[in-house]
Amino acid sequence: MTQVNEVVEVSVSQLSEHSLQSQFSPDMKTKDWAKFLTEIKRNGILQPLFATKGFKVIDGRHRLKAAKELGIENVNVVFVDIPENEIASYITATKLLRDALTKGQRACLVLNLHEYEFRSGQGKRTDLSQKCEKLDTHKMLAEQASISKGSMGNLISVKRNRPDLYDKVFDGSYSIGKAHAQMKLDEAPPTTEEERQEELDERSSQIVKNISKGELGQAQFDESLPMTSPHNTAVSLRKAALSATATVLNNTGKLKEVEEIILKKCKKALYITQVLTI
Repeated sequence: MTQVNEVVEVSVSQLSEHSLQSQFSPDMKTKDWAKFLTEIKRNGILQPLFATKGFKVIDGRHRLKAAKELGIENVNVVFVDIPENEIASYITATKLLRDALTKGQRACLVLNLHEYEFRSGQGKRTDLSQKCEKLDTHKMLAEQASISKGSMGNLISVKRNRPDLYDKVFDGSYSIGKAHAQMKLDEAPPTTEEERQEELDERSSQIVKNISKGELGQAQFDESLPMTSPHNTAVSLRKAALSATATVLNNTGKLKEVEEIILKKCKKALYITQVLTI
């Protein structure tokens, strides 16, 4: 790439974002953008934009957007002589070196560039359908993004199966783990009310059994002491609390009989869950 270092003042109306910017340059979050816009309004655009000779901005898309939004007529630009097939890697390198990105965003940029170069015939990507080569690819991309191989594998899976969740990782609102977990959760078959009730009943029964088992190892009444003694009082209070808990758990099934009353206040499943939590 041959770079022309001369800074030239250019009319904002002549400039536009390069088409690859959206794929390799995440938008700022709303809060960050508001802060950025305030700083530009106060201090102006201090750093020049970088653009191709065709007036396509390849570094400084947010500065260009701010200039247009604030009505700034002219900005300083450095024009670079760069082949079209190197622009994607140029934008990506700029973002990875300078911008404050989440780990997920960095990984998305690495993955996006990798797939872009493969599609355009610039790079050699291992066939993701082959197990051994897939692992090698995951490792290579993970090292470039400074994340674990497993996380890169999860990100690739999300990109392939849930582009909507992948977009959330790219814009920084989701981590890789959150997006992958959401994908798996959405893939799981819905739980019916009967299955949920059976699960709650099983949990209730198990808790009662654990209470009874745990009681065996606890201090018991000392008949040589008055019932009002501190020791016996503590034992009495513990047994009363455990008994009340067991009673509540054993009667959660009866909530079905008063479903109409419960539903007037809240969802039955939520009500039962609250009781079990108590």
